[in-house]
Amino acid sequence: MKNTIILLAFSLLAFSCEKVIHVDLNEANPRYVMEGNIIAGNTSIQLKISKTTSYFNPTSPELVNNAMVTISDGTNITPVASIGNGIYLVTNYSPQIGKTYVVKVDVEGNTFEANAVIPDSVSILTTELIDAGEVRFTFNDPLNANNYYRIKQFVNTYAENNNSGGFILDDFGLDGTQVEEFVFFGSYDVDQPINTINSGDTLYLELQHINLETYTFLSTLETVTDGGGEFGVATPANPTQNWSNNGLGYLGGGSKSIRILVVP
Repeated sequence: MKNTIILLAFSLLAFSCEKVIHVDLNEANPRYVMEGNIIAGNTSIQLKISKTTSYFNPTSPELVNNAMVTISDGTNITPVASIGNGIYLVTNYSPQIGKTYVVKVDVEGNTFEANAVIPDSVSILTTELIDAGEVRFTFNDPLNANNYYRIKQFVNTYAENNNSGGFILDDFGLDGTQVEEFVFFGSYDVDQPINTINSGDTLYLELQHINLETYTFLSTLETVTDGGGEFGVATPANPTQNWSNNGLGYLGGGSKSIRILVVP
C-alpha cells in the first residue's frame, strides 16, 4: 500500500500559499494549467485555470478568467461559468457513477480536452475516535481490481470542492481485503505535539475512490516536488497530466463516502 502525504501544486480554493509549477529552466512561453475533480456525491464541479510562470520569475500564476468551458456526459453539454480568480463552476450538477465526463476548454485560440471516468463508491465501514485528534477507520477493498483512494479530512467546515491536502493510497498487496487506516485531524509542533482539536469539534472524514489518472497525477506530483516539499518551494518539473494539446494539470474522477464524528 502506498500512503503518501499530498501537497497540491495548485489549489482549487485560494489558500495563503501555493506551490508553483514551472516549465523548463528558462524564459519559456507560459502554458495553461487546468485542475478539477468530478466526484460522484458532490453537487457541483469546479475547475481552476491559470498559466505557468518562468523559473526566473517565480511569481504567483496568472489566473485565467476568459475561457469558454463545457462539460459533457455523452448526452448533454453544460456550460461551466467563470466566477473570477481563475475559478469555473457549475452548480446543481450531480456526477453519476460509471459515466465518462469530458471537459472542454477554449481559450485564446487554444482547445484542451480531458475526460474522467467515475468509479464505484467504496464505503467507510467503521470509524473510531482514538483520541481528540486521531481517527481509525476501515473499508473493504473491491476484489480483483486495481483500486486507488484519496483520504481527506476537515474540521468543523466541510468543503466538497476543496482540492488541497489529504493523502493517497493504492491497494497493492491488499486486493479484496479489509483495509485499516488512521487519520490525524490536529497539527504538530516540531518540538512538542500540540493537539488543535477541541471538545465539540465536528470531524469530517472523506474516502474518495479515485480513478487511475487522478492517482497518477497526485503520485507523480509528489515525486517532482521532492516528497511533498513545503508550500512556496518552486520545482523545475511537471507531473503527469491528462489534458490534450499539452495542457498541464489534470481532470480527476472519483466517488466518495463520508463519516462525521463529534469530539466528546
